Amino acid sequence: MNRGNDIESIVQDICNLRFFADFTYRSPKYKKADGQEKEAADILVILDSKILVIQIKTKKVKMEGGVLGEIEMRRITSTMEKGIRQFRALAEALQRPDFNILVNSRGVKIEFKRESIKDIILLLIMDPFCEDGDLGQLFRPSRTCMVEEGAEIPLHIFSLHQFHVLASLADTLPDFLQFLEVSWALHSLKLLKPSIDPVDEWKMQTFEKQIISSAVKSMEPLGILGREEEHSNLLMLLEEKEKNSYLIDILIENLSNGVGKNWKIDSRLDKIANLVEPPNSQAANNALIPLLARLKRSYRVEVIKCYLEKVARCRTMPKESSFGGVIFEGFEEGYLLFASRRDFEVVHMDIMAIGWEFCRKNKLKKSICIFGCKVDECDQPLGVLMIEFENDLNLLNFGDFDPQLFDAQEYRTI
Repeated sequence: MNRGNDIESIVQDICNLRFFADFTYRSPKYKKADGQEKEAADILVILDSKILVIQIKTKKVKMEGGVLGEIEMRRITSTMEKGIRQFRALAEALQRPDFNILVNSRGVKIEFKRESIKDIILLLIMDPFCEDGDLGQLFRPSRTCMVEEGAEIPLHIFSLHQFHVLASLADTLPDFLQFLEVSWALHSLKLLKPSIDPVDEWKMQTFEKQIISSAVKSMEPLGILGREEEHSNLLMLLEEKEKNSYLIDILIENLSNGVGKNWKIDSRLDKIANLVEPPNSQAANNALIPLLARLKRSYRVEVIKCYLEKVARCRTMPKESSFGGVIFEGFEEGYLLFASRRDFEVVHMDIMAIGWEFCRKNKLKKSICIFGCKVDECDQPLGVLMIEFENDLNLLNFGDFDPQLFDAQEYRTI
């Protein structure tokens, strides 16, 4: 049994599930100046300008009376220190010219553009175990944030159990990275105990925003608030609110699984082939999926809420289609939601025309059009198209779309 390899596989599976296999890279390698091949990290998760660097360490220990003794804790600490030193490999990899193509968990080669990376976050996952198996919740790192004076790169330390729970709570990469960013800030200000359980910290960040804000202003340290029952109730309400948003996650998986499949689409798309990548191609996914994955959970809630509103309207209104849009502050693209009672094969040109006009009216560089067809039979979105705006090409010349209807639709900025 190779414990380290098994735990790496578990962490990779968690990242694939929560942050998507498209952005997860296991054991990426580079060549040192002497030609020796070396791993840059155990796992990298990369989206937009941010890179999460994960090192995983395991250590077999002995339990005495159901607890870890002082000697065993020192051995664990020594192992963690070794893991922290291994982060240096990434710095070396970033200087090597051959570190430019990475293979993600789907087996797809992706060009790595190091110049686009603006933020690096380090995460050490520590997994001590004994003869009887996992320690689970019995082990908690004494420091979950390694805040050192002058340190520029955030470094977090979680047990495997803590990482698993956190990734199921902050279950999009933007949410997870935002949690780490706020945690780093609070620990840097010494507003949290070094040993606080990050799961408790997530609850505070999520449900006690006002208290955290007050602590930052007063510089009074935060304690664990002891409101577990209330937080549990709030968590259930939050999960209910977020339930439909997982249609975005399903859509991303379907896009990845659909590469190479030939779906019958409107032949008129050939006339504007210069605007879009071929449907169901890896190139199309490389452009589309990051723009869906960058949505944090609350944004996915808004997108799907708008889509389901259009489905409900489409089912009751005389016209065969309904559409609306959501624009998020700071994004150069908008998200257009389109529902129709018509067939899949005949709606593409209308979607393209509406998406183009959506960009024009809102001064957007591109629109991500999530659409569903035959909504009387199915309320799940079936596909995504991306329209890049070009002033000199008026897509309203295509399709059956009536631009007079545009102002009657709902659009909201968040």
